Amino acid sequence: LINSYENENYFELIDNCLSKNRNKVNKIINEKIFNNNDAIILIRFFITRIKRLIELKKLQSETGSIKETVNNFRPPIFWKDKEIVEKQVEIWPTNKIFELLDHVNILEISYKKNSNLSNNLIFDFILNTSNS
Repeated sequence: LINSYENENYFELIDNCLSKNRNKVNKIINEKIFNNNDAIILIRFFITRIKRLIELKKLQSETGSIKETVNNFRPPIFWKDKEIVEKQVEIWPTNKIFELLDHVNILEISYKKNSNLSNNLIFDFILNTSNS
């Protein structure tokens, strides 16, 4: 049960970051105490969400509609998440998504080289992404 709540918190942080909701991102970061192990989990969740966003953008190019894209996506997106996912699809152009994926990959390498700086690196990245 504890891990389930933690995962929700991670996904909420990543989703709000990708939706550029800086106030919510700041609130989540300030409410939770993150340790060095959390950084790699956040990186992996970021990659998961970015890959989903890439697939959504591909589907959007076929359907032409964001709402239809989100409704037809497989695996289905939970009804509570549809609004935030629609916002992400609207905000992020495909080329920027791939740039973001490159940055996350570089972040993962940096984490593996020096895990002592991991929280600084990941939170700097999250805050910059949610603000850009």
